Amino acid sequence: VQGSQNSESHKIEATKDLIIPQSTMEERSPEWQRTMDEIFLNDDEMKTRLEMQARLEGLINGMVASKSGFRVFPFGSNQLGVSTKEGDMDLICIGPQDLTRENFFEMVEKRLSDEAITRIRFIRSARIPLISLVFYNLAVDLLYVPLGIDQIPSSFSSLDDRKLRSLDHTSLDSLNGLRDGEAILQAVPNLTNFRFLLKMCKMWAKQRGIYGDKFGYLGGFSWSILVAYICMRNPKSNQMELVQKFFQTFATHDWMQPIYITSSCSYQINKRKDLMTIMTTVKPMKNSSTHLSMSTKHIIIEEFQRGKQMTEDLNEMSHLTDKFDFFGNFPAFLQITVSGIEEAQHQALCGWYEATFMEFMFKLDSMANMRAQPLPRSFVNSKGNFPFSCWYFIGIRKVNPDAKSDTSNMGGYVRDFITKFENWRDKTPGMDLLIKQIKSAPKEVREQWGVKSPETKAETE
Repeated sequence: VQGSQNSESHKIEATKDLIIPQSTMEERSPEWQRTMDEIFLNDDEMKTRLEMQARLEGLINGMVASKSGFRVFPFGSNQLGVSTKEGDMDLICIGPQDLTRENFFEMVEKRLSDEAITRIRFIRSARIPLISLVFYNLAVDLLYVPLGIDQIPSSFSSLDDRKLRSLDHTSLDSLNGLRDGEAILQAVPNLTNFRFLLKMCKMWAKQRGIYGDKFGYLGGFSWSILVAYICMRNPKSNQMELVQKFFQTFATHDWMQPIYITSSCSYQINKRKDLMTIMTTVKPMKNSSTHLSMSTKHIIIEEFQRGKQMTEDLNEMSHLTDKFDFFGNFPAFLQITVSGIEEAQHQALCGWYEATFMEFMFKLDSMANMRAQPLPRSFVNSKGNFPFSCWYFIGIRKVNPDAKSDTSNMGGYVRDFITKFENWRDKTPGMDLLIKQIKSAPKEVREQWGVKSPETKAETE
């Protein structure tokens, strides 16, 4: 039984039997595995990441003298073992209680020095303050938590609530990524199968343009909970069975029923805000998927249904991870150009745009009979007047081609968003934000996005 709103127990049941013969499913596994090997870190590359983490931990301990010492742990994709080759590294440093977060970050920003560090910046304005640095040409986000224990052991568990009682809200928020990841790794019955399915789902979601909570889709943590849920329901299934059961389950799931992997869940659903309910693992439990709009929810469900259909059809299964032909599926687009004279300006403005994007998206979502579908990535703009510039795109089309639609307010929504940018307190001379409606994306963008998917080619022939 899937999670209910106020459940006291969580019963795990298996999904129905496979429709595709097992021999056929096994034939697909090497094919998908080869593709995943091109995208995700292999064992040697993961080992290199761990060595980098240990090197950074040593640099921090060498910079600050402390009896307790400092420990650095990975969280997110690196902790779960599903990092992509191009992905950054999320780390959290746990140190002594007498060194505040502000003092630690200021010290790191000013004193942490190594030839492998090419950029370092303290980002105070982030919801959770952090240090952003480039270490061995890899982007690293470093959080800090001052913990009130004498010594931080190598076997430290972030799930031990006794060690967390004195922490403030910011410290608890900083630790949640590490704690959620640790809870997932403890809950899944087979780590190899879990990592295979999670890599498969991340690859599929990115190819289909539905990965990224900043753009109204599901983020990495939500996908990991969905995958863990399937693995826990089907502990005896092999990897290819899990792929099919993933789509079988979520193509028909009632999203007013929470998905959770803990032993109990008590959560009051907000029908307006909780369009999908995918719960975090540690208390206080929260919905990890609150950034969705009605449009992006429907897009995700449509992709689950497409996945279900393709994993049940021998002729279609090979096309499961085909890239969505985003630029061939809409009659119009909003093209958002984000630019800066200096690289730091451009990065800051991209961060602001992605952090505030959903306010804009919710307004676009209110247009009658219109779907606004954002593509969750940026594209380099090499032809602009700024040395640092990129494009974002939102596809616009009617939901029902035969019904009336209303886009009369779209111009006002665009102006409101531009005004919000002009009033941004961190805006500096040399930053620029431009939004315009176009019928076709630039050729270089379409080439960067890639080849059309088979279903779109058939539609245009």
